[in-house]
Amino acid sequence: MSKCEKGGLQSRTVAEFDASAILGTPFSVVLHNAVKEKMCPKTGIVLGHVLPMPEKLISVAAILRTCEPIKLNGSEIKFLRKSMDLKAKDLADRLCVSPEQYSRYENDKLPISNVYEKLLRGEVCLHHLDNVKHIDIDIRGVMAMKIQSAHDIEKPVVLRLAPVFVDQDKPVEKWKKQVA
Repeated sequence: MSKCEKGGLQSRTVAEFDASAILGTPFSVVLHNAVKEKMCPKTGIVLGHVLPMPEKLISVAAILRTCEPIKLNGSEIKFLRKSMDLKAKDLADRLCVSPEQYSRYENDKLPISNVYEKLLRGEVCLHHLDNVKHIDIDIRGVMAMKIQSAHDIEKPVVLRLAPVFVDQDKPVEKWKKQVA
């Protein structure tokens, strides 16, 4: 047994934590005052991080990314598909495109048209709304949004989220989006 296992662990809340690697997002998801860092009190070595309700965080990240009017790239399209736990063929069927055409979208061989992108964004929102009940989303607004070219944007997409605690004894149920 190591010294850390004998001495127990300490935890502290991290002020800012980029959870994109843990959540599998191709864009940054920065959590403010929500992640617990586990560390050895003797050595100070960080042994891991605990995210509150990661399955809901994936849904929140997916919905909030669909609400950003910046054109989706292939890795973002793939993340959104996986967030819905769908096979590429199944999402291609939902979008009424061939599996080959859908594959080109995910692999950045062909940009997704605005019509199919809006349809994808709508599918993502509808899929995740049951999992994240406390998020306000205007699906009509998502479907009507003017999608901006990623080339016209100076900064990459970064979602900054902070927990909203209704009751300190209950898990985080609600997240608020912070301005970058």
